[in-house]
Amino acid sequence: MYEITSTHHQMQYPFDLPRENYEILFYAKQCPMTIQGDHIDKRVVFGHEPEVVLYKIPNKPRCLAIQGHPEMMPNSPVAKMLDKLIKSYVTQ
Repeated sequence: MYEITSTHHQMQYPFDLPRENYEILFYAKQCPMTIQGDHIDKRVVFGHEPEVVLYKIPNKPRCLAIQGHPEMMPNSPVAKMLDKLIKSYVTQ
């Protein structure tokens, strides 16, 4: 679990896409926001808000959508973990 600042209204809802077109890497568990994931538990219980989603739509660039605001916590564990995700999924 990671703490993240989350000053948003829910702005991403991948569930209208076919399941193979997205992967929820982290979801919000509670307020104040904590996110779970780290590739351990990719199950999503409806009602948990997706916080970090990898969109992989055929013939489109991969997109890593980050709901929270890790830039408000630049040296935090969540910011470091998200930097690794960006390098891993986006800059390949």
